[in-house]
Amino acid sequence: MKVERVGNAKHDRSCHGLVRSVLENNIAGVQTPFTRILDIQGVGFQCAKKGKQLALKVGFSNEIMIDVPRGSRSICPRRRASSSAGATCSRSGSLPRR
Repeated sequence: MKVERVGNAKHDRSCHGLVRSVLENNIAGVQTPFTRILDIQGVGFQCAKKGKQLALKVGFSNEIMIDVPRGSRSICPRRRASSSAGATCSRSGSLPRR
């Protein structure tokens, strides 16, 4: 894919670089998904995948159920770690931020 700028003004150059890098990152995310790993540390803290939700036991009396956003996937390779992956960096990073 080729991105060309309209003019040589400062605003045109900055928008050209922004659009080029966003397109490059989106293409890279489709080929190899962006991955974020959430490492859970604490006594008795756990995570488990239940259907399309992520169940977290992090010190509260009840489990916290978090819906996995559309377009991303979540796995729990260990009881104390969660990994989310998606085509864009914002989608893969939205689950660990919650």
